[in-house]
Amino acid sequence: WGFNVRPTELQAGFGQVQLARVDDFQLHRLNNATLLIKLLEKYLNYFSIMRIEPGATCSWFALPIMIHQNAPFTRDEITNVLEEVGVETRPIVAGNLARHPAVSRFPSLRNQNLPGADLVHEQGFYIGIHPVNMEDEIHRIESEISQFFRRLSISVEIQ
Repeated sequence: WGFNVRPTELQAGFGQVQLARVDDFQLHRLNNATLLIKLLEKYLNYFSIMRIEPGATCSWFALPIMIHQNAPFTRDEITNVLEEVGVETRPIVAGNLARHPAVSRFPSLRNQNLPGADLVHEQGFYIGIHPVNMEDEIHRIESEISQFFRRLSISVEIQ
C-alpha cells in the first residue's frame, strides 16, 4: 500500500524518451538545489535544510525544510504565504502516515508513539526542485521568504 507500481507500455515509452535527458535533468536539479540552499542558509536559525554527505549524490526532486520548534512562526504560516504568491509546497512524504485516515485499516500502525514522524508531520515541508534552469524563480522564492521575515520583523543573521 502507498505505492503505484502499475507501469504501462505508454509510461515505458515516455520513460525511454526521458532517459536520454536524465543527465541534463540531474545537472539542472543539482544547480537549482545548490542555489536554493545557498540563498536559504541565512535562515538556518529558524529552519533546517537537507544536506548531502560528501561523496553522495542526490537527485533533487525537492528540498525538504524543517521549521525549528522554537521559531517565531509555524510551518503553516510560511507555507501559506508561499502558496499565496504561487510557490507550491508539499508536506514531507505526507508527514506521519500513522496519522492518516487510511491507517484505520492497519491496526498495528494505530496509536503508535512516533515522535520523529510527528515532528516531520508538523514542522516539515518541501519546495520542488525542477529539472530545468529555474534561477530566476529560485531568487523569487528567497525574496518571498525574505519578505515573510520582514513582515514578522524577524532579524536574519548571516550564518
